[in-house]
Amino acid sequence: MRRRQTSTRLPVAQHDFIVADAGYCSVAGIEYVQQRGADLLVRVNPQSFVAYSARGERIAIQRRLESLSKAGQIGEWPVILYGPHSKFSGRLCAVRKHEGAVQHALRRLNRRASKKQMKTRPETLEFAKYVLVFTTRPRGSAADVLEWYRMRWQIELVFKRLKSVAQLGHLPKHDDRSSRAWLYGKLLVALLAQELIRKGVDISPSGQTRATTRCESMA
Repeated sequence: MRRRQTSTRLPVAQHDFIVADAGYCSVAGIEYVQQRGADLLVRVNPQSFVAYSARGERIAIQRRLESLSKAGQIGEWPVILYGPHSKFSGRLCAVRKHEGAVQHALRRLNRRASKKQMKTRPETLEFAKYVLVFTTRPRGSAADVLEWYRMRWQIELVFKRLKSVAQLGHLPKHDDRSSRAWLYGKLLVALLAQELIRKGVDISPSGQTRATTRCESMA
């Protein structure tokens, strides 16, 4: 059974800035981070995320997103969340995806629906047109916030490759010291392999670099 992701399982220190995917988007988890003096930036599942205006009115997220009619257009809205123990403020930031990214997201949803033999709801298809995040961090523009989240995805891709190539996701250890030694060994092997691949790409079979070969062919 897969353990549910939650921010309350994370070690959080004051002034930390945690960037997480939609699996960590729960009001209780966000409150847990906020109450420890840290900030969180998290991808939002708009169908289960409940936010309110300063007047206490529930925000219709889909209606706000529909105002972003052009690819690359960015929106930002201050919101209030009500946690189990307190209420706190933050920002919803969104960008409308470019057409290619929208079509890719729709194909992925359709494949998932076909595999599970279920019908995708119209609002799910509409939300697929946007990247929507929530942050408690007051500093930075909406464009900055979305860029920070994009950088998190690049790191995620690196870990996906490490799990696939180096089997980094399988940890056959049970204590901290042996686990750390095993992970360091795997990371060292992965980094050496990456460096060898890079050198192999940069060097032609003749022993000349590609840049030198190009210059000679142009002479």
